[in-house]
Amino acid sequence: MSTPVYQSGSGFEDTLMGVNFKNKLNYANNSYFVFGYEFAHHDAKRKSVVHYNVNSTMPPNGFSMSHTMTTLMDMDKQSHSFYMLDSHEFNDFFSLSGGTRYEFSLYDTNRNYNSNMMMNMGERPTNTKEFFNTDDTSHNLAFELTPNFTYSNTGKIYAKYERGFISPSPSQLVNKDQTSKSYYSADLDPEIFHTFELGIDDFWWDFYGFNLSVFYTLSKDEISYLGNPHATAGAFWKYYNIDETRRLGAELNLSQSFLDESLILKQGLTYLDAKISKGINDGLRIPYVSKIKALAGVEFAFNPNFSSFVDLTYFSRAKDGGKIDDTTGKMSQNAWIKDYFLSDVGVNYHYKQLQVLAGIRNLFDQKYYTYQNSASNQYLVGNGRNYYVEFKYIF
Repeated sequence: MSTPVYQSGSGFEDTLMGVNFKNKLNYANNSYFVFGYEFAHHDAKRKSVVHYNVNSTMPPNGFSMSHTMTTLMDMDKQSHSFYMLDSHEFNDFFSLSGGTRYEFSLYDTNRNYNSNMMMNMGERPTNTKEFFNTDDTSHNLAFELTPNFTYSNTGKIYAKYERGFISPSPSQLVNKDQTSKSYYSADLDPEIFHTFELGIDDFWWDFYGFNLSVFYTLSKDEISYLGNPHATAGAFWKYYNIDETRRLGAELNLSQSFLDESLILKQGLTYLDAKISKGINDGLRIPYVSKIKALAGVEFAFNPNFSSFVDLTYFSRAKDGGKIDDTTGKMSQNAWIKDYFLSDVGVNYHYKQLQVLAGIRNLFDQKYYTYQNSASNQYLVGNGRNYYVEFKYIF
C-alpha cells in the first residue's frame, strides 16, 4: 500500500542586509589606495512540513492515523570585514595591484522540530518536540597580487595570484542524520583556495571587447553536500569538507557595443576540469561541477539611467554526490546529472546614488536538479521561476 505524502506549507526565506563603507585616495598618476569596512547579516529561515494519513479497513476494527512533522529553522550569520587595495602605475608599461581582506563571522542556529501523531485506536495523541541550537565563530584572511603589462592603448596582459576563502553559510553548520533523524554540528572548516591566473584583456576597433584567461585553483576543505531535505521518510543531510580539490580551466569573454554603447552583446565560454586531488577519493570528479558553461546576453540602455538585459546560460552535465561510506568517506555510484539552460531577464535603474535592480530568474521555469542521488532515487529540484528586487545606495 502506498501512502501519499504532502509538503504544503513548506518554504524558505533568505534575507541579506549589509553596509559597505569605502574610501578611495588618489596619490599619483593612475595610482590609488582603497580601504573600507563591510558588514553583512544573513538571516535564513526554513519551514518544512511533512504530512500523511494512513487509513486501513483491515478487520476487526480498521485503523487510521494522521502524522504531521514540522521543522522550523532560523539561522543567522553576521560578518565584519576590513579590506584594503593598492594599485600603483610605475610607468606606461607596468602597474601592480594588491590587496587583503579580513573577515570575522558569528553564527547562530536554532532548529525546532515537532512531531504530532493521532490514531483512532483509543490511544492519546503523541507530540514529540526536539530543539537544537548551536553557535560558532570564524576568522578568515584573503589577499591577492596582480602585475599588469600594457602593450597598447587598449590591451594588457596580466598575472594574478589570489589566496581566498569561502566561509560556510548559516544553514551549512548543522547536519541531520538519516538513521536517527537527530541534528548534530557539521563542524565545518572554511574553504581555503589558491588561484593562479594568466590573462589578456583588450578592446578592438572601438566596439569589440576581448578577454581570455587560463587558471589553476587548489582548494583545501571545499564544502560539499549530500542528503535530501524533502525525503518522505524524513529529511536528512550532511555538509562536509573535501580534503583537497584542484581546478584547471580557461575562460573566454567577448562583447560588442553598438549605437553609442546603447546596445551591448555578450558571449562567454568556460571550460573547467575539476577533480578531487587528495584523500580516499583522489582522482574523482568534484560533484555538481559542470565542465562547460556558456553564456549569451544582451543589454539595451533606453537612456543613461534605465537599461534592461536578457541572459541565457548553459550548464553541461555534472556528477552527483553518489553514496558516501560513513566509515571511510569513500564515494561511489556517482551518476550524471543532466545539462540545462537558464534564462534571466531584468531592468536596472540609476538615480544619483540610488540603484534599483529587478528581474526574473529562470524565466521559463526550467526544471533542473541541485541535488541528486540516483542510486536511492532521490532528487532536489532547483529554484523555479522567481522574482527579485535589489536596492543599492552609494554614500
